[in-house]
Amino acid sequence: MRTAMMIGGAGLLGLTAAANAQAPPAGAAAGVTTRAQVEAQAAENFRMLDADGDGSVTKTEVEAFQTKMRANAEQARTQVMTEADTDKSGSLDQKEWTAMNEKRLTEVESQAGQPIPDDRRAAAKTQMDAAFARLDADGNGSISSEELGIAVGAGDNDPAARMMDMFVEADTNGDGSLTVEELKAPTLAMFDKVDANGDGQITPDEGAKAQQELRAQ
Repeated sequence: MRTAMMIGGAGLLGLTAAANAQAPPAGAAAGVTTRAQVEAQAAENFRMLDADGDGSVTKTEVEAFQTKMRANAEQARTQVMTEADTDKSGSLDQKEWTAMNEKRLTEVESQAGQPIPDDRRAAAKTQMDAAFARLDADGNGSISSEELGIAVGAGDNDPAARMMDMFVEADTNGDGSLTVEELKAPTLAMFDKVDANGDGQITPDEGAKAQQELRAQ
């Protein structure tokens, strides 16, 4: 799962609850991630990395994607601060954060042409409140530009910095390039580790437990 999360980490939607307010994929319960979904995302990640479309991912392609990720992350941070920091304080308070996410929910409704069900809107509100608390690392009641940067993959310890280590890890035959199966392998191995009961899906409880174990390391 790290590969999928890392590549997705630079996106703004990962910060908001809007995407989670939409209906889950067919056959999947709300909040549940299936193995098939993760495998499909890994294949999509491979497609994004394989810039020349030759069926393999090289170090040069990974380096190019790192540069792109960092640029996107900085753009996302600037976009959020410009849009949401309405009092121009250089940080986002709870009111500003909620307003931004409510706007996202409204955009989802507009695109879908129908209102978000009350239960999903309530769940999205809970998630956006939890995200605020998580991003407010120093607990001062606001999200600074630096704290936001960490969330979107900008600044120190950005996800892009770990891509080359992951490339080496996934390159099991040491030929300096990755096939789609090599890229999928560590992602699916991580999924299977988190999927405690081996039923091919990760529930919110399993995901939360894995996060707790990761933080404890």
